[in-house]
Amino acid sequence: ITLHKLMVNGSYRLVPLYSCFLTVVCNISPYWRSMSLVASVKLVNLFELFSSPKFLYSGEKAHRHLALILEVFNNVIQYQYNGNQHLVYAIVRKKDSFGRLASLTLPKAIYQCNKAFPASGDVEYDADVEERAAAMSVKDVDEAGVPVGSPAGGKAAPGDGDDDGTDVSAEPPPPSSA
Repeated sequence: ITLHKLMVNGSYRLVPLYSCFLTVVCNISPYWRSMSLVASVKLVNLFELFSSPKFLYSGEKAHRHLALILEVFNNVIQYQYNGNQHLVYAIVRKKDSFGRLASLTLPKAIYQCNKAFPASGDVEYDADVEERAAAMSVKDVDEAGVPVGSPAGGKAAPGDGDDDGTDVSAEPPPPSSA
């Protein structure tokens, strides 16, 4: 119950610890003799959170949380089935969530995310803004706001994908022998 509360209502700073929390729960799960109804429902709610397309495609390693929750379910059902009827009941009640996960595809997930969260612009986190500001200072931009290091003041350089059909080779010319 506390783990659910930390993950759902906790601070954004705790996100890196989710894997640690879930690993601890996974390691003790074969030894759970009896889980309460509330704890079982909260654990299945965490499964629903981690199996949502938005969460799964939010980061490169987000699928690990889902794998750990599924391993917890497997351990409890395999080793302590007799004392954990509440968890089995909670899983059966949420069987549609497991079915959605089984039929999840990338195009379907993208559609569901766009439907639930319409694109009103890219979301920027404070860390991203600070990192970008540290990488680029006022000296690196001219009066028009174009980065100084960009080719031809932001105009397309030959051979970089412009549509005039000239300079198809992407290789530099060979050095001259003088």
